[in-house]
Amino acid sequence: MLRVSLVIGLVLVALVVSRKINLGTQVEYRFYKDVGQVGKDRRTELHAVSGYTIAEESSDVVWTERGAYFGGSSLISLPSNAVSKTPLTLPNDFLIGMWVYPIEGGNIFTVYDPENPVIDIKLVYAHPLTIEAHKQGAKATIGIPPEQWSFATIGSVSSPTKEIKVGVDTIESAAEYTTTWFDTENFIKRLGVDRDGGSGYKGFIYNFILYDDPANDIGGPDDLVGDKCSGCGICPKETGECIPNCASPQKTSDCSQDCNCGNKGCHSNDPDLCIDCEAGCSGLCEDYLNLGDCIDPQTYCNPYEYKPTEYSCEFSPTCVENCDLCYNETECEECSSNYNLTPPKLCSLRCPPSYYADSQVCTSCHIDCAECTGPSNSECTACADPNMELDSGSCNCKTGYYKESGKCRECHVTCSQCTDSGESDCTSCKDSSAKLTSGKCECPEGFSMDDSGICKSICEADKFYDVGSGSCLGCHPSCEECTGRTENDCTCSDPNAVMKTDNSCECKESFYSSSINPLECTSCSENCERCDSEICLECGSNYLLEEGKCVSSEGVLEVSARIIDMKNIELVFSEDLDDFLSESNVTLSLETQKEIIISFSISATSLRNYQLKLSYSEKPKENDNIIIELSPGITGESQSKIKNTSLKLDIEVDEAEDKYSLLEFLWWFIVVLGFLLLGISKVSGHFWVFLNTAQLVSL
Repeated sequence: MLRVSLVIGLVLVALVVSRKINLGTQVEYRFYKDVGQVGKDRRTELHAVSGYTIAEESSDVVWTERGAYFGGSSLISLPSNAVSKTPLTLPNDFLIGMWVYPIEGGNIFTVYDPENPVIDIKLVYAHPLTIEAHKQGAKATIGIPPEQWSFATIGSVSSPTKEIKVGVDTIESAAEYTTTWFDTENFIKRLGVDRDGGSGYKGFIYNFILYDDPANDIGGPDDLVGDKCSGCGICPKETGECIPNCASPQKTSDCSQDCNCGNKGCHSNDPDLCIDCEAGCSGLCEDYLNLGDCIDPQTYCNPYEYKPTEYSCEFSPTCVENCDLCYNETECEECSSNYNLTPPKLCSLRCPPSYYADSQVCTSCHIDCAECTGPSNSECTACADPNMELDSGSCNCKTGYYKESGKCRECHVTCSQCTDSGESDCTSCKDSSAKLTSGKCECPEGFSMDDSGICKSICEADKFYDVGSGSCLGCHPSCEECTGRTENDCTCSDPNAVMKTDNSCECKESFYSSSINPLECTSCSENCERCDSEICLECGSNYLLEEGKCVSSEGVLEVSARIIDMKNIELVFSEDLDDFLSESNVTLSLETQKEIIISFSISATSLRNYQLKLSYSEKPKENDNIIIELSPGITGESQSKIKNTSLKLDIEVDEAEDKYSLLEFLWWFIVVLGFLLLGISKVSGHFWVFLNTAQLVSL
């Protein structure tokens, strides 16, 4: 009787409002019939997951057909989860409704910022007779009967005044707050225990509904119940089934028998049919009858990490360097300004080879490209296959190669172009004199194909094959080689040879004569433009000559130095450095006057150009060489390594500067002396003598 009187008293101080229900919802989690250990939002397919499932069962939510039972230390985490990476975010104005069956006091619903303990929202059951809504220090209170079903609401409105509201059935109370509140995806939403894992509610929660339009508010329970509620607690319209008043979770759904399920609920009014995941599930489930609906308890925090010791999600991890957004400590999602997200999810000023920067994300180039400016095969700046050559941004197979599975394969030796590697797969011949027949290159009569795919005459060097007689005849005496008897028939049989004015043959540039009679021209080594036998004498562009061979200048960082004067030196690198040059990367000394110490500072006009400002412990006494030693660890932006780490520059001691300094000293000495004489002299003519002397010295 006392309990009823107190409830009536609390009701009288609240505001009684008649409202029309708004049936549009953003989210509705159901914790009742046909669920396993998670609640599913029926519109978005998001999941609300029991946070203590992998801890001790005594703290876990007990799932029953009358809703989720909270034992005082239980919680349910609302998304993000394994189904969606989008967290539940409340609007500035919101209204939440829940069918609740309170037994003992504690937090029913909590919203909090893990980084700021002041900002929070709570719906609290203050045992045994009230329910309270807290927001930024404001508190609205209303009465609620214990151990029976009630429809509880918590809401927030920002106009015309900022208010936190709490409601039970048709009755509502409000309290004003001052600071504008807004939710973010980092705020944590819980049913049950608070941020510290305590003060948990004990009782049932049947569902959780976030409504679209809080201005329309919620109607009373009569608007939400069906027509079968005679003799029971509630009968929600969505199920049409009676939900009795029953304080124990270990009861059948009609509260008539005890479940035989330990700490679990039972279903279908059968005490032996326990609400548990199918035996094959190692974690959670959304349907206790379906093995396919298992949920890994460690993944419902996705994309953030789960903290098993705290039964919560890590919403504020320490990000990797130069990262603005991350979900764990090893991978970045969004990099800081000027940095790009690399494939391992780290942040770098430059993308790795075969990637280009697209909106601060390193994106893969086309498979043909080793470097590129975009995704297509016409935006390459370097080719991935060494048997490709770059042509106007596109990488195509070199002559004598065909493309297969993204790679350039070598044609048969007789082909310059082909469709496959066979002898009969040519589309053009290496030797222009050969005839293409059914994909095969055949030499004309009197010629045979050598091992390199070139048609060679069957005759000796100074003879030609006469088709009419079918024999080899002699050339004109002026010819080394020929195709006929006259002087005009002189030729060079090797396609890589050219004829000189005296009708003799010599090899083209980038070829050398490997045989004199007959003349055979062999190509110089790759990228060599002029050679003597196998020793290269001159390399093509972008290649360097090293010990008779050509090596790519790609991957090689070069530097040049220029002395401006004794106190200033300029350094220029062949490409931008990976980082700015510092004094620790450079050492300066004199070649002969080693006792003189050179100090210096470096200023950069770009990542490629630098100026060194020098000072000496004493002035060099004679001309000398400055030795510049550079650290071998200096790298270019393409990760090229420095080639020449030691440079030598001639310096000349400026004797004119010494002469100027002496004259300057004499001039000031005479000026000072003159003023002294002026002060002590009584004869005016002495001063003019002094001036004439000073003028002579200055000359």
